[in-house]
Amino acid sequence: MTVDVHLGDEQGLDRSRRYLRPVARLQLPDEPDLVHLAVYEWLPQFEAWATGPAICGRSTTQGPLPEGTLVNCNQCAARRPEYEGHFAALVPRQPDAAPAVYDAATLAVLHAMEKAAEKHLDAIRPHNTKRSYANDWALWEELHDWLAERTGQPLPLTAFTKGTLVGFVVWLDTIKLAAPNSIDRRITESPSPRAGSVSKYPKSSP
Repeated sequence: MTVDVHLGDEQGLDRSRRYLRPVARLQLPDEPDLVHLAVYEWLPQFEAWATGPAICGRSTTQGPLPEGTLVNCNQCAARRPEYEGHFAALVPRQPDAAPAVYDAATLAVLHAMEKAAEKHLDAIRPHNTKRSYANDWALWEELHDWLAERTGQPLPLTAFTKGTLVGFVVWLDTIKLAAPNSIDRRITESPSPRAGSVSKYPKSSP
């Protein structure tokens, strides 16, 4: 499946904001035949618009469906107001602005909130999803071992670049002989077991 990574620009979307868009389920036998909602945003490190997992936690196919597509996942529909309210309150990102400098007390509160958010997200994420992410991360590590054997140069596991991601897809296809739909899911949502997206949630520790 070919995804138009510049569709958001063509639709006049603001790269500094995030949007909710309908997305299709993964084409797997055990996936319910539902249309979900996912966050759609610009990823500057890949110069691409991309969707994440469904806001209900299910795995989905990369790329938005046409606006107006009926969303029939009740869990996504129930969480929609929460996300829309959050997005409305967000100040647009300023990618060229200098990073903010915080005092120690502010940093301590922000750190505590980050930890609480990780704990909350882990608690609501389905077990099967977490297991899939863990398996995908193991494959990511296996790719790096495979590359190191052939190049003599180990790469950091957090080096999420266009080259390593394309290499991951080619390796899954030609060496692991993975099914196409499993490759699509892994490259759009994984291999980070922590939160589910190689492009947005790099794994900093085991």
